[in-house]
Formats: sequence, structure tokens, C-alpha cells
Amino acid sequence: MTPTWSLNELEALSRKAARGAGYSWGLSEEAGRATRWLCARGLAGAEALVRLLDWRDLRDHDATVPMLHPQHWQAAPKGTCPIVAGTLLSDGVGEVSPLALHLQGVQEPLLLLPFVAWRAEAAGDALSVSFDGLRYVTRPDGHLLRSAEAGSAHDGVEVSAVAAPRGTPIMAHTRAEVAPETMQRLTAFATRTYAPATEASRLAGAGAGLSDND
Repeated sequence: MTPTWSLNELEALSRKAARGAGYSWGLSEEAGRATRWLCARGLAGAEALVRLLDWRDLRDHDATVPMLHPQHWQAAPKGTCPIVAGTLLSDGVGEVSPLALHLQGVQEPLLLLPFVAWRAEAAGDALSVSFDGLRYVTRPDGHLLRSAEAGSAHDGVEVSAVAAPRGTPIMAHTRAEVAPETMQRLTAFATRTYAPATEASRLAGAGAGLSDND
């Protein structure tokens, strides 16, 4: 049986892991939030984040930012980061009405889903997002639906407004199911954020053992 983890613990670890892979603290916060959101809905957000961090590891940030055109975001030179693209999307960049956007070259597109949901809530619209033959619908009340309709067969991710959201509701959970090996990989990235021990810190950590308290 896959062990469960607290959502707070998972979010904090994911945030540190993203920082360890070279993201800014701001984008690391977004990565942690997105991972928590997905895992709370039973989706493999932590596994997707690990794969993304392996790809993104110390890669130049500018090489992962898509080129923005109306209703079409061109893939970044080295592939588009879903955390970067998602932050732009949820912040209202590329605002058109009704929304119809094609994003190319997105790595781990599942991680884009929370940002679409947050934009749907902010705008009060229902949005669909399709990739890899899957299609999800995000309602303005924050609920996520899995559509029975097949997602886009084209390369990339399609985000569009929908007039009548339909699909099977995906229920939220209070804990996340994540395999231990995935948590270990996140921890390995997170440890990069820890300052290496110095001689002074080691001595300070030794405490009373270096002095006579009698």
C-alpha cells in the first residue's frame, strides 16, 4: 500500500526541492502549491515534479520561458517549463476572451493543470485543458472534472473556455499518496538548499560537551 503524507509536508518539501533544482524562491512556491493541489486530487503531481526537476536541474531559466503570441505560446528553446508558463497564465498573461490558447513543448503538462484551475477561479470561467489524449475541465468554483472526451491529439497543450462544463468530478483528499522513492528524490533536491556545516557551526552544535558545567 502506498504511504500517505500530510499535504503541508509535501508542499514544503516540493518547494525546497524546486529551489534546490535552481528555481527562484517565487517559482519554488508555485511549484509547491501546484504539487500539493494535484496530489490532493489523487493525481501524480509529486512524480511529475521529480521528472520536471530532473529536466530543469540547473538549466538556464531564460531557456525555459515560452515566446508569447496571441493565443499561441511558442516553445522555449529547451522546452517550456509548466511552472513558468503556468504562473504567466494564472497571472492573466495572454488575456483573451474567450480564452483559447495553444502551448507548445510543455514539459510535464500535468503540472500546468493547477494554474489553469486558479485562472478559472479568478476569471469566473470554466476552462478545459487537454494534453496527451486527456482532457480536464476546471470550474470557476474550484472543482476539477475529468472529461470523457478525448484530449487534443496535437502536440502541445490546449486551454480553452467551455460554456457547459461536463465530466466526472475528482474529489479532493486531505492526504497525499506518494511512493517513498519519490519522496526520497524530492528530499535529495531539497538538501541542496541546506548550508554546508562549518567548523563554527559544528562546535556550536556540540553544546555543553565542550565546556565544564559543573
